[in-house]
Amino acid sequence: MNVLYCFITHRSELNADIISISEMCLYNKISDYIIVCGANDKSYMDNNILYLDCDDTYEGLPDKIYKMFKFVTSNIKLSTYKFYAKLDRKINLVQPIDVDLLEGDYGGKVVRVKEHCDGNRTWHIGKCSANSKWSVKKYEGKFVPWCDGGDGYILSNHAANIVANNPPNHDEDIYEDQYVAQKLLNNNIIPYKIQKLTSFFYDKDK
Repeated sequence: MNVLYCFITHRSELNADIISISEMCLYNKISDYIIVCGANDKSYMDNNILYLDCDDTYEGLPDKIYKMFKFVTSNIKLSTYKFYAKLDRKINLVQPIDVDLLEGDYGGKVVRVKEHCDGNRTWHIGKCSANSKWSVKKYEGKFVPWCDGGDGYILSNHAANIVANNPPNHDEDIYEDQYVAQKLLNNNIIPYKIQKLTSFFYDKDK
C-alpha cells in the first residue's frame, strides 16, 4: 500500500469532518485514509477514525502528531504503508498523490530559515487554550528548515518511525511541523519540495 492520508481534527469538529472528509475521499476514490482526533483515556481505531489518548488542543498538536505516528507505525495494518500524508482538516484533496513525485523521506511546502530571520515566535498566541502557558509564552527554541504543517506534508515509513520514537518536549515544543522537522534533522533527514503539491491537495482557507 502506498499512501495513508491522515486528517487531523478535534473531537469537537469530528462529526462534521467525518461527513466532509469521507465524501471528499470517496469522490477521489481514496479508501486509505484516517481521521485523527483526541480521545479520553485510550487510543483505538473505529472504522476510519483514530481516537488518540492525547492533548486535543491547539497547543497539544505536537503530542497528537507524535502519538498518531506512534500508533500507525505499530499497528499491524497501518504500518505497511510506504508513505503517510499529514493533512489538516481544512485541506482540500484534488486527486490522489502521485507517488513517483515523492523523492525522499520528508516532503511538502518547504520553509527555509535565513540568517537573522527565522519563524514567527508568536504564531500560536491567540490560538491556544486560555489556561495554557503557551497562550502568552513565546516560542524560544530553534528553527530549522521545515515543511509547513498547514499545507500538509508527507513522511516515508522510515521517517514516520523516527517521529514515533522521539516524543516532543511539552515545555519547549509548540509547533508540530517544527517538532517533526527537528527530529528528522537529528537523523539526517532534510525536507524537500514536492513539485505540483497543490495539484494534489491544498489548504482551502489560504
